[in-house]
Amino acid sequence: MKKKLIILLTVMVLAGLGYGLYSFLTQEWRGNDNLKYTNTKHSYIFQYSPEWNLMGDASADILMFYNTENPPGDGGLPVGIKMEIMTLENYDNLSLSDWVEQMSQNGPEQEIVMQENVMIAGLEAIRKTVAPTFVDLGEGAPISIYFIKDNYVFVMNYLGREPDYSEQIGNFELILKTFNFN
Repeated sequence: MKKKLIILLTVMVLAGLGYGLYSFLTQEWRGNDNLKYTNTKHSYIFQYSPEWNLMGDASADILMFYNTENPPGDGGLPVGIKMEIMTLENYDNLSLSDWVEQMSQNGPEQEIVMQENVMIAGLEAIRKTVAPTFVDLGEGAPISIYFIKDNYVFVMNYLGREPDYSEQIGNFELILKTFNFN
């Protein structure tokens, strides 16, 4: 049950990430109109679109963003988009590739559409896009990004339904582009 939940969360995050990239490539950014978030517990900052709602405070281990009036429910495919940033302790001191492999093994089988090494805040990261599970519901391809800083694994997930998924991908990419540690 726990493995299925982790897999479902990963799929949801991956979908959200693909949507953010598309929006970033198709929208013009408002520059100083963007909102800024600072996490005091894990010492990171980033900018995000004022079109998105934020759930979580300055010391949150898990943040959630969404573009609908009400937050999406737990599990399943959100009505609009959902993006999460999770900060998890790396108790076993796994390498980044081992951690991503363990996440893949503990979740439902997914078809990997793309997996690439990227940089987030000057750190090596893995960006993974999987095939949508709910194609008949208009799901975009879930995106997950994983990276390690100190003894924490950071997981950023992007998922959602079309047309929001494609329209908001730029907002997700804005977070990735501006994400940095203090």
